[in-house]
Amino acid sequence: MDYETLKRDIEGIAGEDLDLKKSWYSPAAEAYNATRPHYPRELIGKAINAAHLSQSSRILEVGSGPGTATVAFAELGCRMVCLEPNPDFCDLAKMNCRSYPSVKVINQSFEEWTLEPEAFDAVLAASSMHWIPSEIAYAKASNALKDDGFCLPTTGPSSRALRRQNNPGRHSVGSWPDDA
Repeated sequence: MDYETLKRDIEGIAGEDLDLKKSWYSPAAEAYNATRPHYPRELIGKAINAAHLSQSSRILEVGSGPGTATVAFAELGCRMVCLEPNPDFCDLAKMNCRSYPSVKVINQSFEEWTLEPEAFDAVLAASSMHWIPSEIAYAKASNALKDDGFCLPTTGPSSRALRRQNNPGRHSVGSWPDDA
């Protein structure tokens, strides 16, 4: 599949009716939770180091699913607001994160969520940004970030970190540091 075909397919998925997308995976929620591989510790460590996250950080997670990546970041002890539009996955995320009192899981889509401008040190999107129309996804994520905050759209070991620069209206793309 060439790039243009893939891009068109992803845009088609993102453009689907929001209410329809909220329930697409409901029948598979339990199986997904039981079988979805966890993100490699090395990848989580690189993300934490690249974004300079600590216990005092605040993370917004877009599309938490059952909390697969959430738990790995919650172990840092930082405060997290996790948005999950699917009610079945939201319930699983709440169950999987019950040991982390600083994690708040909300049954709401990123599109519907009321923006908290410049409130987060990082926006985490573990395999979820492609579900959101691009004209909403990256602009809203960027606006949720504090100056020098990071957008962490993880999909696997080849993920990249996007850093918000302290330059109004401009955002540059960075990459994982080689030594992180």
